[in-house]
Amino acid sequence: MSSATTNSEIYNSEIINEIIEFVGDSKDKIFELKNLNVKDSTIINNVTISLSKSLEYADLIESRNELEEALPFIPESNSIKRLELQAKIHHKKEVIKKYVEDTLRFANELNRIDINTERLSRVKEFFEAGKITEARAVFQTGLEQMTNENEKLIDEKKRFEEEILPKLKHNSEEFLLFALATQTDYKNPNRFIDTCQYFERSISVFPNKTNVFNYAEFLFSHSRINEAEFYYQKYLDDFKNDLTPFEYASALNNFANLHKGKKENNRALKEYQKAIDIYRQLVSQDSEDYEEQLARTLNNLANLNTVNKNYEPAANEFDEALEIRERLSNDGSLRHLSDLAETLNNVGNFYQEQGLLEQSLIKYNETIEIHEQLIGNRSLQYLSAYSMTLNNKAAVCDKLADKTKKIEFRNQALDCYQKGVEINRQLIKDNPQEFSLNLAITLNNLGNLQRDFDENEKALSSYEEALEITHTLAALAPQTFGINVAQNCYNLAFFYQSKIMNREKSVNYAFEALSYLYPIFNVSSEVQPFVKDLCELLNEWRVSNEEIQMFIQKNQK
Repeated sequence: MSSATTNSEIYNSEIINEIIEFVGDSKDKIFELKNLNVKDSTIINNVTISLSKSLEYADLIESRNELEEALPFIPESNSIKRLELQAKIHHKKEVIKKYVEDTLRFANELNRIDINTERLSRVKEFFEAGKITEARAVFQTGLEQMTNENEKLIDEKKRFEEEILPKLKHNSEEFLLFALATQTDYKNPNRFIDTCQYFERSISVFPNKTNVFNYAEFLFSHSRINEAEFYYQKYLDDFKNDLTPFEYASALNNFANLHKGKKENNRALKEYQKAIDIYRQLVSQDSEDYEEQLARTLNNLANLNTVNKNYEPAANEFDEALEIRERLSNDGSLRHLSDLAETLNNVGNFYQEQGLLEQSLIKYNETIEIHEQLIGNRSLQYLSAYSMTLNNKAAVCDKLADKTKKIEFRNQALDCYQKGVEINRQLIKDNPQEFSLNLAITLNNLGNLQRDFDENEKALSSYEEALEITHTLAALAPQTFGINVAQNCYNLAFFYQSKIMNREKSVNYAFEALSYLYPIFNVSSEVQPFVKDLCELLNEWRVSNEEIQMFIQKNQK
């Protein structure tokens, strides 16, 4: 089928008039429309061929022509008779237009549905021969059989709805519960695969907004970005009319998190803002129930604006999120304290991004105080957030050590990184899919600090372990984790140039980093300095710019 024509395009009066004009002029050549929106439409060409052969249509045209031919013979003085005849001509033309429109609708549906019965094959054959009366007669002759089939199918549908559908729903719910229970089985080495299997069985039996959304969240939390995106999109597309405003906003927030992770920042920005607009409406109706969600999405949007260097809106969004979360945390609940720690940590990132290191360190220390309180309450689920803040504090302390030349800052950084690695090793035992990237990032940063302390063997070990992890993640989602591979390779390329001289390894790591960075060179200003550094390093190893360009063209990922 060559036509992508939609109903709204083929049923307009302009096209109907073109068809009428064409069929009246020629019965032998392929119809060519003036309307470019429906050019080369299979449906319309079929209709023109059918009409050109149709005796029914010919009768309509002949009766119109007879009326038009009679008009000149009525004297101008007999105005009433002329008006009556002109009205009949107008009516006949409208009948012809409606006949053509109805024929188009019939042809459109005939073109759409599967021709999988002898009855439909005969209908199509008659229609294409212009025998529209005979096509109708096929249905009329088969009416009794069609009616019997219809009644039988209605009975089967009723039995399905009353007997089978409830069983499908129940089976789907059982597999959903099994999937959710399997999520918690951290001792099961196949926990991830088994959980995916049970989610997919639940969805295959009876997809609904609950099992699809839960599966999307599970996949996203385990860095299966592409699969998660598919199910989030399915959730929004298939169940949009069934979602409450709260559910829709929550999905938009999660989808925005996913697109931010894929570096699709403009798309994420729109999704966060749309979610915030919905939450503000909900807060105006019932603030206590929805302020928590509003603060969460404001926090996420502020993070994205920080990445995009839109510092003024980010500051406003952080201020509003902090005000809400500080007020909510007064109830002393662990959840609200954790939320407050998240925003304080992100404000620390906000200050660090702008080079305001002292302010950043204050916020990280405030965050760590809350994390230590949470962990003191045996809430091990907060360990991951704690390790991330330790990593962030270490980075600031490292920069302060360079700025102030005070060794205590360097020692604080080393202590934070080592604690972070220890925590992530503990977390990765139970959930490698979720915490592998955190471990890799912390190892990479620890390696940089060990390198600066001239602990080269320890640095190399940290770098290589981080690279092994990011290689595994990038194999699953290169668009998302390729940048992490590039960061590891960048560090190793310079490590083998400045610490342990090895041209082959340094060059190979530099090329691997470039293969991930160069495809996003023009869309991400963040990677451009790293690409420049790597090209200069390769030049120092006597690799020409021509060789670099040839490699990039052959090995873009």
